[in-house]
Amino acid sequence: HAVADGSDPEDNESLARMAISVSSQEGLLSVTRNGKGVTFTHDSVNEAAYSLLEPEEQASHHLKLGKILHSTFCSTVMQKYLYTIASQLSHGIELITDEEDRIATTRIFLSAGEKSMEASAFPEAHFFFTKGIYLLRNEDWVRNYRLCCDIYTKAADTAAITTDFEDMNKCLAVLFDNCKGSIVDCLNASYIQVRTMVSRDDPTALDTGIEALRLAGEKFPSQNLAVHTITGFAWTRCSKRIKSAEKLLELPQISDKQIIATIRLIDLLVPIALGYLQALAPLLCFRVVKLNLAYGLSNAMPSAVALYGVILGRFGYPLTETAKYGEIA
Repeated sequence: HAVADGSDPEDNESLARMAISVSSQEGLLSVTRNGKGVTFTHDSVNEAAYSLLEPEEQASHHLKLGKILHSTFCSTVMQKYLYTIASQLSHGIELITDEEDRIATTRIFLSAGEKSMEASAFPEAHFFFTKGIYLLRNEDWVRNYRLCCDIYTKAADTAAITTDFEDMNKCLAVLFDNCKGSIVDCLNASYIQVRTMVSRDDPTALDTGIEALRLAGEKFPSQNLAVHTITGFAWTRCSKRIKSAEKLLELPQISDKQIIATIRLIDLLVPIALGYLQALAPLLCFRVVKLNLAYGLSNAMPSAVALYGVILGRFGYPLTETAKYGEIA
């Protein structure tokens, strides 16, 4: 309590030691084996002590404790106690009004959410992302665009994974409204949107994805698909690099974020097209191959090469020819 109130550190330490000593003698606290910490002897003791604080005081002390932990630990140690720090700050979130504190705390929530996503703890990740969003203001999209975009995108992603589709749609609406100047960020938002539509058997998922690609500069025809397929096939067939795994592996990994986001969305649309509009699937496959050959390899290239082999079979090429692309993939 004294530490949180910002009193003199030496007085705080003496007071804390005396309080711990008395509480230990009374059987309320127990000192850990290494002598560097204390714990309540029972949850009921913890709850009783906590109940002595007024609700406003509880929030204030959580916030102060979170700030103290954050400012005390080095970056390495902070990662170990990131959840503890973020949890403490979340209990005092209503009291955070200073702009610098808002942004700093939002970054902590973003880090805690990302760490939870890495552990596949998606409900917990979504909790931290929504806490961070709570602290953001409209003007932050101008001053802290990257932070806003990242936390809203990941909130939408985890909301979709946890089937909180209402919150997902809210996050996506904010993203589409504020990310118009960034094709990459719009594509990433569209990927989440289309993926969710597919999981819910929404027949408009393909059209939604094609429209997002059109806005990104990747256009696909809606008529004369057979003619466009033949043209795309001829271009792909003429490429010497696709005929050799060694030549493909000479390509660097794609570094252009917009191309990566574009290919990821096209790759998502391929199986959708196979189910709803098979005539479009070869064009999507050819585009993935073309982009990879032009900009470098992506994770979508193996499946595109394999599908290209299947398309060869549809064009009447022998099995020995088509099977080669399965091996290349």
